[in-house]
Amino acid sequence: MGCSNSNTENGKEEEQSDHYYLPGEKSDPNDIYKYKPISKSNSKSNIKASQNDKSNKNENKNIIRIKHEKKSSNKPIIYTPKGKAPLKKVNNQINFVLEIKKGKFDKKDFLDKEIYFLDNKYYIDNTNCNKVHDGLRELNQSNAELVINRVKYPFQKYFKFREEGEYNISLNLKVAITDCSNMFYGSKYLKSVDFTYFCSEYVNYMIGMFNGCENLRYINLTKFNVDNVIDMSYMFNNCTKLTTVNLSMLDTHYVNDMSYMFKNCENLTNLNLYNLNTESVTDMSHMFDFCSKLSNLDITSLDTQNVTNMSYMFHSCLELTEIDLSKLNTTNVSDMSSMFENCSGLKSIDLSSVDTKNVTNMESMFSGCFNLSNIIMPYDTQSVTNISLMFNDCKRLTKLDLSFLEVKNIIYARNIFKYCSNLKKITLNNDNYSVIERALRWDEIEPEIEVS
Repeated sequence: MGCSNSNTENGKEEEQSDHYYLPGEKSDPNDIYKYKPISKSNSKSNIKASQNDKSNKNENKNIIRIKHEKKSSNKPIIYTPKGKAPLKKVNNQINFVLEIKKGKFDKKDFLDKEIYFLDNKYYIDNTNCNKVHDGLRELNQSNAELVINRVKYPFQKYFKFREEGEYNISLNLKVAITDCSNMFYGSKYLKSVDFTYFCSEYVNYMIGMFNGCENLRYINLTKFNVDNVIDMSYMFNNCTKLTTVNLSMLDTHYVNDMSYMFKNCENLTNLNLYNLNTESVTDMSHMFDFCSKLSNLDITSLDTQNVTNMSYMFHSCLELTEIDLSKLNTTNVSDMSSMFENCSGLKSIDLSSVDTKNVTNMESMFSGCFNLSNIIMPYDTQSVTNISLMFNDCKRLTKLDLSFLEVKNIIYARNIFKYCSNLKKITLNNDNYSVIERALRWDEIEPEIEVS
């Protein structure tokens, strides 16, 4: 949202003032608290400062929000440097707050270090990904500018701050960004970010957009247009301070990958997925992995008809006490390994409505669910090849009905009932009796066996 043409510039050029400095450079070698003024001679890269609040307000008027109509095509428009859809010059803006303070492992001279906020240097230099991060790498002083605490600076991808505190930053862009992947990757000082005036209609990728933003507490995506986004994997991965995320306004009908999307959001307590369109998603592995404080998760509205991978989907959701799987379409899912592993708060689970006919891997599916006392198993397991550690450490489990478990294709069946010390009764059928009975003996478990 928030796109506007940037072909014309209104208003008179403002005078340059000597007190506008380039972050991180010193005006005096002996004074580490001063920044170097922007050179007046470099007129092309100079960014003129606003004289007062009134001029700031006039600038904001040039940022126009537009309403995007839903694409009629059944495929997203992929914007690339050589793509069929040429990019327009647009005015758009990202507003964010950096809270600079000394961390537990920061050294004394941490303020003198480069603090990256766009497409982290470490990731760029070490990635094996061949995909071009179109837009972020091309940003320069001719098409982008920074406003830090209402003072304008030439664009750069990192800061060197002179003192601790909060810095309100606006990134003003004259070009569209097509790939937001790793935009704030590893920005541990990022506190909040607002995309209300960001032109997002050209964005195709949001992979790891906030990955590693361990101090991010607030994010506004309500105006973010994701009509052409196809990948949101790792988007909020390791956002450990984030408590709530509102995705209700996002139309994610083309997104095919949501793996690791909220992984390690260990303080996330409120997540509304009601309007989230997941009809094209194929990978949901690790999606909520280690959302340890998420006690209530409603997934009944998710369209999972095309999902093939649900491994580790709810892994280590420690406070999740129940989950409704009755509306979950798992027709195409092949991997459910560790799906509920370490969900230590889960007491009962019903998989009777879950279609598992194509599932091949159920390894560690309920491993570590030591408060789980009732499991209603799925009826069709004809394709399963791996059930190793499936009920490992389910200490509260006293009875288990496996009469529907098919073992004709099973290859791996080690430690299925390891540490299930309270398992007193198990129901089997004639076909799976020998396999399960052998597994019980291997794990030194001697429950009453009933053959149906």
